[in-house]
Amino acid sequence: MKFLTESNKFWASCLLLGTILYNCTTQDAERVSPYAKKFDYVSKVKLAEIEPSTPSVEITEGNMQRSIQLVAVTTGLQEMIKTGQMPSTVKQALAAMNSIVTEAEAAELVKYVDRNRELPTSIKAKLQSIANHPSMKQYLPAISLPKYFINGKELTAEQFTTYASSTSTVSNAASPSAAQLAQSYPSPQVQNDCKAAVNTAYNSATLSLTNSYNAQINAITTKYNTSTAAASGTFDIATCQGVASTKFGTDGGTANASTGLIKDAYTAYDAAVSAINTLYNTSYPTSSTSTMINLEERNALILMYNTVKNSEIAQYKKSSATPTVATASTWHDKEYVACLAGNTSDRRTAYRNAAKQTYDSDIASVQSNYNSAMTSLTNLRNADLTSCHNQGKVN
Repeated sequence: MKFLTESNKFWASCLLLGTILYNCTTQDAERVSPYAKKFDYVSKVKLAEIEPSTPSVEITEGNMQRSIQLVAVTTGLQEMIKTGQMPSTVKQALAAMNSIVTEAEAAELVKYVDRNRELPTSIKAKLQSIANHPSMKQYLPAISLPKYFINGKELTAEQFTTYASSTSTVSNAASPSAAQLAQSYPSPQVQNDCKAAVNTAYNSATLSLTNSYNAQINAITTKYNTSTAAASGTFDIATCQGVASTKFGTDGGTANASTGLIKDAYTAYDAAVSAINTLYNTSYPTSSTSTMINLEERNALILMYNTVKNSEIAQYKKSSATPTVATASTWHDKEYVACLAGNTSDRRTAYRNAAKQTYDSDIASVQSNYNSAMTSLTNLRNADLTSCHNQGKVN
């Protein structure tokens, strides 16, 4: 019986020891694994993606839009030829001209409208005063001048010139590294297994954010380098003078002797005068002695269309041999200046500046996103460190 008793004690001791070893091993294994899963920051905190911006330098041509009121009068004249009835649009035009010049003035001025020779100073001044009169403005064309855009933002010609002469471009784009930025977010001190797991997860997530940050910075820098290398322009003064000359044309005094938009202005004027003279020479259907418009009305309408023609042609001509942004006063000159700005060294400089501007903006966005992500990561870390502390598992 004594032998059996000692044997039982031996086996009981072995069983107890095995149980203790098993429990310790299981607890040690469970102590690491749950933390690794719990503190998976990489999947929780991501760096927002930034698509590198494409710089843009755009200069649009101007255009001319004839007055809606003038078009309505022109249409009214044609209707009047067909119906014999004066439309309200024609009546309104005559009323406007009567408020600008007297019948006697119109009769005198109309003598000069088709003369190609130099007009007397007094006549030129009077014709110009008609164009400047508030009642005449509604019949004059609207000129839309060239527009300048840098990265979608509109600038004036003067602002574009300043922008294009700036030396703010850089040859080597640079930005703070993620490692420099991460210095503001130090890793926690390790005090126990739980905090060690937090530290490991935090460092893994920081590395992931750093890799994303560097990849985006590299993409933005590559875009900048590619964009600046692509800036080009080959037009010169002679070319831009040719472009302006072709578009606006030459003034030969008549439609047949002119070209370009100047020819168009003469053609529109001739068509209007033809309709006016038809009405002046045509009797009302119900009267053989009364024409559709009288002499005074004819003079007033011809004077109105002549003013429109002269206003258009004045915008189509150059005011100096080589206009600049400071001296350009006509549409022709402003188109010429815009041509140079869009196709010479000014554009190349502007494009490089635009590339630098988009680079700076994109870099700032990536850095801001990185700081936001690191702040979120740090907040997660701090909350988990507090949770570790509350567990009381201190080695």
